[in-house]
Amino acid sequence: MLTFIAGLSLVWGIIIFYSSLFKMKKNDYKSESPIGVSGYIELEVLIKLWNKFPMSIAKTLTILTGCSFITFGTLALYTIYKVS
Repeated sequence: MLTFIAGLSLVWGIIIFYSSLFKMKKNDYKSESPIGVSGYIELEVLIKLWNKFPMSIAKTLTILTGCSFITFGTLALYTIYKVS
């Protein structure tokens, strides 16, 4: 199960990293919806706060999020299968 979670984290991080570098446009980093529409108020407030940053900082934070998922997945796989 830990192998599955580590692999999923690694793949998810690669998808986030690739999307933030090559696929996402300037409008993808902005949210125009009002707070309370989706039901996840905490997440919506966080995204509204995120929108106050310049686009370059938001893109950098998205890239760092992808890198952290990749790092977690790699370290978890290394811990599971490390050869002594």
